[in-house]
Amino acid sequence: MNQRSILIEQLDSALSGWSAARGVHMLQQVTDLFLGGTVYSPEQIEVFDDVLGRLSDGVTAAARTQLAQRLSDSTTPPLRLLRRLALDDLGDVAAPLLARSKHLDDNLLVTCVETRSQRHLLAICQRPQVSESVTDRLVDRGETPVLLAIVENAGARFSNTGFGSLVLRAGGSDPLAIKIGARADLPRHHFLRLLTVVPSTLHETLEAGRPPDPAQLLVSRVAETTTRQPPATPRNYTVALGRTRALRGSDSLGERELLQFISEGKTDYAIAGIAVLADVDVKVVEDAFMQPRHEALLTIVKAVGLGWPTAKALLQLRGSASGEIEQALASFVRLKPDTARQALQLKQAAS
Repeated sequence: MNQRSILIEQLDSALSGWSAARGVHMLQQVTDLFLGGTVYSPEQIEVFDDVLGRLSDGVTAAARTQLAQRLSDSTTPPLRLLRRLALDDLGDVAAPLLARSKHLDDNLLVTCVETRSQRHLLAICQRPQVSESVTDRLVDRGETPVLLAIVENAGARFSNTGFGSLVLRAGGSDPLAIKIGARADLPRHHFLRLLTVVPSTLHETLEAGRPPDPAQLLVSRVAETTTRQPPATPRNYTVALGRTRALRGSDSLGERELLQFISEGKTDYAIAGIAVLADVDVKVVEDAFMQPRHEALLTIVKAVGLGWPTAKALLQLRGSASGEIEQALASFVRLKPDTARQALQLKQAAS
């Protein structure tokens, strides 16, 4: 039997005759000795690991909590004991280590997230740095207080999957959505997705927390004179206008009919139909359709009460790149119908 085994056997024998209070007192004394400033060899730290581990068996939760607090900032802690305390069933015992100790690896933290309480998860959210592998699991298992805490942690890093899951979970929590939207590292495509899962009343608040976006100047740009690319050959809209006016007269001109025109590649009918709905000259809609930028077209679509499916289909019809369509979604979601109608009136007045 080696010396460590003999020591533990003797310790067990001694503890069997001690009261609980004396056991706690001895635990405090040995902890004082370990943290007293002496530099111990790895072999000596192993001995302390054994002794402190044995002394901590059966003590009260309060004593274990105090022990965890004292070891949480140790530079050379007894690692087996550290791991055991970090996975203690009581969150208050584990919390000091989970929040502060630099000696807990991601595997242990993931295990803790997957098997322990929300109190444990909240403690992990307070760590100065939290890796993607850990935040992925926190987002999966955490309840709203945990999600709020980890999103607020500037030292937390999220994977693409983690951000996607966060955005989906934000749909039922305005405070969570606001905090997610305010993160500087939130990729733009996830921010655009966030706009689609929260109430429209929240869009302005979310936008206020983001870096300035050129799309915020949408209304003023619509009223400006911009460079246009005229059609290669002038279109004759006589037939298309006649058909779409007849449809409107029978209350049969709406999003479904426009999407049908677009799916069939009938650009003239789509443009004419929107002009009829907007009660503007067809040239206004054609110019907006042909402009390099998307703002004017989106403004007209929003002004007449059409939705994103029609706006997206028009952008695809004119060959817009996927990146522009992503930007257009943010502009379209953010734009209010009243503002769009005012912008369209300004445009008509300037024509």
